[in-house]
Amino acid sequence: MIMRGGKGWTRGELDYLQDNRSMPDDEIAETLGRTPNAVGVKRRRLGIIRERPWSGQEILRLKQDFYTRTAEAIALEMHRTPGAIRARSRILGLKKMSRRIWTGDEESQLRQRYGKEPMHAIATAMGRSRSSVQHKARTMDLSMQEEDRLKLASRPHKWTGEKIAATIRRMADENDEISLSQIRTREKSMYNAILRDFGGVDEAVSASGCKLKPSIRRVVVPPGRTAWSKEKIVDEIRRVHSRGGDLSASYCLRYRPRLYSAATRTDRYFGSWGKALAAAGIGYKDVRKHRAWGKDEVLKALLHRRDSEEDLSPRGIASIDSGLYAAISRLFGSYRAALEQIGVEYCDVIRHEQWDRDRVIEEIRGLARQGAELSDSKIQTEYTSLYDAGRRYFGTWGEATEAAGLDYGKIRLDMDTEAYRGKQLHLLMAEAFGILARDYDSPRFRYPEEDCLPDFVAPDGTWIDVKLRQWSKGVYHTVEKYLRYTDRLEIYYLKPSRSRHLPVDVEFVPITSLHKDMREAGGEDVADAIELLRRGIDPRSLRRYRRLQQE
Repeated sequence: MIMRGGKGWTRGELDYLQDNRSMPDDEIAETLGRTPNAVGVKRRRLGIIRERPWSGQEILRLKQDFYTRTAEAIALEMHRTPGAIRARSRILGLKKMSRRIWTGDEESQLRQRYGKEPMHAIATAMGRSRSSVQHKARTMDLSMQEEDRLKLASRPHKWTGEKIAATIRRMADENDEISLSQIRTREKSMYNAILRDFGGVDEAVSASGCKLKPSIRRVVVPPGRTAWSKEKIVDEIRRVHSRGGDLSASYCLRYRPRLYSAATRTDRYFGSWGKALAAAGIGYKDVRKHRAWGKDEVLKALLHRRDSEEDLSPRGIASIDSGLYAAISRLFGSYRAALEQIGVEYCDVIRHEQWDRDRVIEEIRGLARQGAELSDSKIQTEYTSLYDAGRRYFGTWGEATEAAGLDYGKIRLDMDTEAYRGKQLHLLMAEAFGILARDYDSPRFRYPEEDCLPDFVAPDGTWIDVKLRQWSKGVYHTVEKYLRYTDRLEIYYLKPSRSRHLPVDVEFVPITSLHKDMREAGGEDVADAIELLRRGIDPRSLRRYRRLQQE
């Protein structure tokens, strides 16, 4: 069995994923005998987005609330995403006007609240923007009474001048220094109050007693901070330590950059963070977060895992203790060399399969006998371990297939793209309609503004389009575009979908329903080629497929 870091995915399992988009990962995992994580990863790589089916009650509710509420509000109540609400609305043909119309109740509510509550409170309660409320108030000739204006002006503000200054000092002191952009992003409401009370951030910084450091980032420095010296670095480290602050190198590098950069300067101060801590009387081992590994410690840890019969594979070590795994590579050069030191064979602990030239050739021939697609992109996606082994032993995947006795020049053309499969299906359906004596013509007209051109047109004027799937995003756009020019549209599809909400004014015809008539009319080869295409096999390989099946 070919493994892809685990159990390989068969064509039947991939089809099951495509046909059960709405099923949760854990249910599919239980059915296929896999883990939910493996199912989720495979879905994302194949671009399969799980869709929760829409019930009739949900659709009715969406139609009722669509014109009066936002997509975010509807999504919150229906436990869906706003994107799902908008997508379903487009499928149902629901379209909003560019502007949301004010209702009579909203105008009455605005007339009662205006002047008595702050503008942002009115806008939040009504689910509108502040500018929309202000514009509507002007069009309704609403004005604020002088009494209400004085009452709102006398309301206590959340941010006073003293509170703003204290907050700036606290932020600068906790982080050693802080940029003006951080003040704007961390405390947006305070920034608005700064503009109201001080006129600008520079003035507020000056009022707080902090200094504005001249630099590109315009950094605010806490009051009393001057140039660093060894004594000041030691005092600052001791002050942080006395408060129980984090003095690990990684934390100080990120959140105390001035202190860390000054302490580690080699030309003037200590040269390393460990020496600075030692000068302050603090042991570096007491504050560091990561264990220091030596060769003896690494071998001792590996021996312990060996004696306890724990997982010794590289993947297992990396997932459990990344520090140990990094130390092995740094101290021994390779994982294999470290295992040799404790008397363990590398091949006995690795999880992935062992490959050689003969096995690569055998697996490629086995896939060819099954009629599987052997293109570079397909093998790299579904049989990664085989693909990597083929490149490792033969240089390229093309040379590996040539060594197996196959023509790579034909393989790399095997259904590489969705457009190629759609073209093959179109050509096969043209032959099928000819065998069934259906007088369908290929259209010779086109609507240039939308590049609108169906695959076939029936004598009665019905437009006919051939699709690989019954319903998808591409089919949705095709239907939406074609129905602007015709009221009779038929979609012949190769694979069904689980969508329960198909357009009622479009007739969907499964191509498989034509197989019986095609075989009776002598079109067995065409029916078989369409079936191969449905299974993901290039229809050009029909003869080779039959020959291999006989062998």
